Amino acid sequence: MRAKRMKGERRMMKSVIAALTVGLAALVMAAVLTGGTERAAAQERILLESHFADLEESWTVWNDPSAENGPGLWKLGLAELSGIVRRDRKTATILLAGSADGSDFAFETSLAKANTSGYLAGIVFGYQGPEQFWIAGYNFATSQYELEARTPDGFELLQSVKKRFPSNEDVPLRIEVTPSRIRLTAGGEVVIDVDEHRSTGGRFGLGGSGLGAGRILFGRVKVTSPAAAPGGQVLFEEDFSDPGLSKWEAWDDPSASPKKSLWSLVFSEYSGVRTELRTTATAVVAGEAGWSDYTVRTSLFAAQSGGDLSGIVFGYQDGGRFYVAGYNFGRSRFELAEMTDRGFSILAFAQMDFSRREWHPLEVEFRAGRIIFACDGATVFDLDEGRFRRGRVGLGTSRLGGGDVVFKGFEVRPVATGAAPDKGLQDLLAGRRGASVIYRAAPPGSEQFQHCLLYTSPSPRDRTRSRMPSSA
Repeated sequence: MRAKRMKGERRMMKSVIAALTVGLAALVMAAVLTGGTERAAAQERILLESHFADLEESWTVWNDPSAENGPGLWKLGLAELSGIVRRDRKTATILLAGSADGSDFAFETSLAKANTSGYLAGIVFGYQGPEQFWIAGYNFATSQYELEARTPDGFELLQSVKKRFPSNEDVPLRIEVTPSRIRLTAGGEVVIDVDEHRSTGGRFGLGGSGLGAGRILFGRVKVTSPAAAPGGQVLFEEDFSDPGLSKWEAWDDPSASPKKSLWSLVFSEYSGVRTELRTTATAVVAGEAGWSDYTVRTSLFAAQSGGDLSGIVFGYQDGGRFYVAGYNFGRSRFELAEMTDRGFSILAFAQMDFSRREWHPLEVEFRAGRIIFACDGATVFDLDEGRFRRGRVGLGTSRLGGGDVVFKGFEVRPVATGAAPDKGLQDLLAGRRGASVIYRAAPPGSEQFQHCLLYTSPSPRDRTRSRMPSSA
């Protein structure tokens, strides 16, 4: 009897131990999962995210003091980037909002040209279908403001006024539509004013025609009731803080080529500031000077080739100390450069193509003593470089001239804690910082080393323009 009781107690003890073991394992697992979740949450923490609607509040413009033109004109806007065209100048694409019964309103936006090309671009209203709408704006081919009506019989020019469209400026546009009158104001001056008794009711929006290589940018939109004096009812408003443009619907002329337009929310520096020195002529920066160990992501679109280095600015301490990584369109290569007290220096470059009219994701991983730059998900540079280990972030361009590049979206996150990723590329000149660098996925043998370098020190031309020290 006693033996049975002892066996029972032993079985009970084993059950208790087993339960405690399971409970302890569960607690350990819960702790692991909790810790993992907390680490994941920490890794997912966003330091800065912007679609540039906060341009005035969160961003600071920096201009190269040696720039010949300027200051840099950075603009958040809505652009039609695909360049769809039609030879008879019919409106190739429209971005629509509002309802079909809309009437009697005032529509406000702004228009800027990144480079001159294309035909009529401006405000669309009274849209009842692809063969019934109105458009008022600027015709870049004929250098005049125009009001046109689209009817089943084609386009009808109602009024035009010859006037130069200013470069490097936002031109405020406002159109007032009533049952008997249409009036267009540009830059505070009335340029179109006609009596019109045909129906002007319908949807409203923004349109562009035959842009080709030209690029236009529209500013924020506000539509008010006819009592559009201060206090008038707001019928529609768009600050372009939504990158998905959920309030809008695109319509494309079925005879346009290509068939589908690309309307996008973009950020562009289009003033063409430039300098004979190979420095980043202008940049916009945000964030904190104390930031370190972060990843910056954005997307770059080359609407019109031209200019030098455009890309991500990081490690920004002030106008004389920062890094920039991106694409140099003048030299058809990716570059990683630094600005120091000695001037502007190319740290690394890679001769590679950059396809036009496509969005290319760019990413910089900025760790203490290491810089990893990627485009389209592929690593381009992986450099041991620790001159600057912290700083603000931003976007920069250089000597754009007739070029036109635009950025879309901007995000900064802390890098994941733990060991840095393994190197997939080798720095062939790790001991000679300041010289130009080429990367190879598999480095060559020592006897071939010199043949793999375009040059191991800056040419006299680069030394002058980049202000790189002669001992580099």
